[in-house]
Amino acid sequence: MITGINPTLVLSAQPSKEPVTLEEARAFLRDPPTEHNALVAAAITAARQYAENRTRRQLITATAQLYLDAFPSESKLWDTLRPVPKQTQLIELPRPPIQTFTSVKYYDADNALQTLAGALYQTDLKSEPARLMPVSGEDWPDTYDKFAAVVIEYICGYGDDPEDVPEGIRSWMQAAVTALYMNPSLLGESDLPRISFLDGLHDPFVVARA
Repeated sequence: MITGINPTLVLSAQPSKEPVTLEEARAFLRDPPTEHNALVAAAITAARQYAENRTRRQLITATAQLYLDAFPSESKLWDTLRPVPKQTQLIELPRPPIQTFTSVKYYDADNALQTLAGALYQTDLKSEPARLMPVSGEDWPDTYDKFAAVVIEYICGYGDDPEDVPEGIRSWMQAAVTALYMNPSLLGESDLPRISFLDGLHDPFVVARA
């Protein structure tokens, strides 16, 4: 579970490419008629979205903003007399892998937008999900009482190009594209039926839900 209050993730800069190219998908489908290109392209996008939802990962590079109504702290859960242990201030960043961390911004008690100094918090971008927490001796600042008072920005995804995405995920996507191409009615569904043993191709990449 993402530690925070009403976390909302927004991808502000969407990927410019798909993990499987139109040419790759057409070759996998044994060169369907060119007038079906729009259907193949739609199947690629749907397969990528299914793969991202199932693995809880970002495949191609994107810019993400995680919005919280406030920073997490024990005082918001229990009482203000107890010390705030660090684990209650932990924030987990969804959609790994995280390439770079950009900023932490928040509206202070006067409703003025502030950028939190990087020296006041620590990041662990190798963990999945990645983690964010105040440094020793510091706590998260108080925020104005409003929705989305905190915004955390970072760059996520395996890379900018299809070959940056693990082959197991790309292979699953090609199988999913075939299923969608043969059954276009599935394009409007929120999920795909299990594709027998092929689903095991992306199982090693699934990020555990906290």
